[in-house]
Formats: sequence, C-alpha cells, structure tokens
Amino acid sequence: MAYMAKDGFKSTNRAPMMAHERSMARKSEAGGAGVMERTDPLAQPGGGSEDGAEIAEEHGPAHEIHMTHDHEAGAHHVQSMHPDGHEHHSDHASVEEAHEHAKKLAGAGMEEHEEPDGDESAPEFE
Repeated sequence: MAYMAKDGFKSTNRAPMMAHERSMARKSEAGGAGVMERTDPLAQPGGGSEDGAEIAEEHGPAHEIHMTHDHEAGAHHVQSMHPDGHEHHSDHASVEEAHEHAKKLAGAGMEEHEEPDGDESAPEFE
C-alpha cells in the first residue's frame, strides 16, 4: 500500500510520508526561504537528547539498531537506521538507558493498527 502526501510525495510507509508533510508545513510556516538548513528532518540531533519515541514517530520505527557498550568508560552508544534514510546516534550513561532508548527507536509502544471494537475474536469450537 502506498501513502501519498498532499504535495504528491509517495511512500510505502506512513511514517515517512507524515514526516515529509510536517517538514513541508514547517517550511511553509517559515516562509520557505532558507528553512531547510534549520529544519532538515535528516539532521543529527545534538548530543542525542531527542526522545526515541519521537524519532520513531517522525522517521518510522528503526529497521536496524546497533549498540556499543564500553562498561569501563561508562559509555553506551546507540545507532539506528530508519525507513526514510534517517540515521540516529545517541550516547547514554548506562546499559539500561541505552536499551530503553533502543526500544523506543524500534517503535515499542507505537500503535501500528487500530483494534476492532467489540468482541470480534475467532469463533470458538465446541
């Protein structure tokens, strides 16, 4: 299934299409000139302070995640690749914090689809 943004941009995933629409809306609100330098959706965040869930929502759940742990130095690095081409890097103080961030980047907790209303479960056999 393909998703189409208001300006004709097509994507096979909904998240990149929505990110494109938000980017175009920000560009439009700012007058259009010189906005891409300030609001580039593929730009790397400074210091990895962005929330993983926000990144997954904007760029789609990560399809690839790599973690590097240097326990002696207390440095834990997370790298993720997203469907729209965005690559995210972040550093964390603990293993738990890095893994929690990675779960959010992968889309843990995001609703992929709506559940049907009522009890439409599979038929029971006697």
